Amino acid sequence: MTIGGDSGELCFSLNEIPSLNLAYAVDRLVNESDKPLDVVAFHAVNAQNVRACEAYVAPVPNPGTLIGAASTWPAGTTKEPIHTAAWQKRQPLGGYVLPAHSENTSYNLVVHLIVEADTKSASLDSLQVDYRADGKIYRAATSTRVVLKPSCL
Repeated sequence: MTIGGDSGELCFSLNEIPSLNLAYAVDRLVNESDKPLDVVAFHAVNAQNVRACEAYVAPVPNPGTLIGAASTWPAGTTKEPIHTAAWQKRQPLGGYVLPAHSENTSYNLVVHLIVEADTKSASLDSLQVDYRADGKIYRAATSTRVVLKPSCL
């Protein structure tokens, strides 16, 4: 399994967000195998003043579509019909069976982040997803670091 693409950083401006409940949905779960994978758990890596409290998988029909990429929680509540439809089909990440590789469907990782109140900055290096394949546990990590600070300029 791979998650995301090139490494990067996603910045949320604490001065501009209306809520301390955020949606992180900038990565896809990709099963390159010809067998389904069982998702076991997820963990935030080096989280400071922020916690990842719940995670979902939202199947999207267009591999170029991401729902709620950097928005307030809940994700998928935009006016875009494709986002709403994907959000309504979401499943909890833990216990999700990621189907074998598919060209027609993309699997959006959607994580609910909660920022600690009165914080001046927060961050997490990545999200790790543990999964089972052929009876063994493996780990994949996102490639995007999340940073929250007063201004992203």
